[in-house]
Amino acid sequence: MIAALEGYVTTAQILIDLGCNINACDVDGVTAVMFASFAGKSEVVEVLCNHGADVNLVSKHGWTALMFAALFGHQKTVDLLLSHKADAHAKNDIEFTSLIWAAAFGHLTIVQAIHKNGGNIQSKDINGCSVLMWAAENGHLDTVQYLLQNKCDIDSQDKYGCTAVMRAARKGHLAVVQILCQSGADINKCSTNGSTAFSLALKGGHDRTKEFLLQTIIERGTRGTVPLNTSSGEDSNRNVNTAQEHSLEDISSTPKVGPIPPAPMAQHSQASEETRAGRTLPAPPPFPQPPSSENFDYNNFIDYMKTCADHYMRTHPRPPRPIRISVDGEPNDEVDCQPPLNISL
Repeated sequence: MIAALEGYVTTAQILIDLGCNINACDVDGVTAVMFASFAGKSEVVEVLCNHGADVNLVSKHGWTALMFAALFGHQKTVDLLLSHKADAHAKNDIEFTSLIWAAAFGHLTIVQAIHKNGGNIQSKDINGCSVLMWAAENGHLDTVQYLLQNKCDIDSQDKYGCTAVMRAARKGHLAVVQILCQSGADINKCSTNGSTAFSLALKGGHDRTKEFLLQTIIERGTRGTVPLNTSSGEDSNRNVNTAQEHSLEDISSTPKVGPIPPAPMAQHSQASEETRAGRTLPAPPPFPQPPSSENFDYNNFIDYMKTCADHYMRTHPRPPRPIRISVDGEPNDEVDCQPPLNISL
């Protein structure tokens, strides 16, 4: 495994010739081909695959070699794994596929490769967030365009009722919002708390995105409803009929809208605190970037994955049931989440 991780091709070959178990795993179920895929050591991956390494083994918590390679953007490794029949549909414990990982980090060519080898562009994670939503949320325009060209569901909603255009509008990714609208995205859909793409752009202070969405509502001639204050019990929707009846200035001066549950990988910059389920929690930090595979330290990688898990839980609503996140079976953090699940690394 160490030879695979460090990319020592000759050493790996010698160990194979000496009869080492090529599919042996560590206590977390991580195999040599997974380590090599994580580090992007394509030559070692090729040697292992040519000697019968099972590329579809899963770690203790559902990770595959293809997921590691897709997450870290190792194109050659992804191509090798796919050529050896890596399962493009595999999901880990929180139902992330290799295609979701690639789209979330904007690895377009990897998205294309996995899709062409059977990856499902309609796949969703445990919270119903689709491949398109992940790409839109993080502003990856080229990936969004590719997914739209290949007939992904543009108006698919997650468990909170949010769509890709809502996710992009909330983050102010104007170019992504524009391409989604040009492709027919329904900008009048509402989340479960009544938010729309326009109200989210308004709340986020994304003026250009807000103006574009308002103009699109007007041009389409729809009776778009713009939630002005979803936190009150009063009727706070305003119909946008014409530019003469409702100017941008009128709408810009309205009260702030209520929050929607952010996507797992949302880059949070707000310094304010949010209250969920009666608890006041600080806004979560930005989603961590993957560690470098150079001078790789396995303990650092575990710390990174723990941070990812913590971020994932903090960026989702906290209904009442406690769950545990653990590493090697030992409790790491206790949070509230629904549906009940255990995330271990």
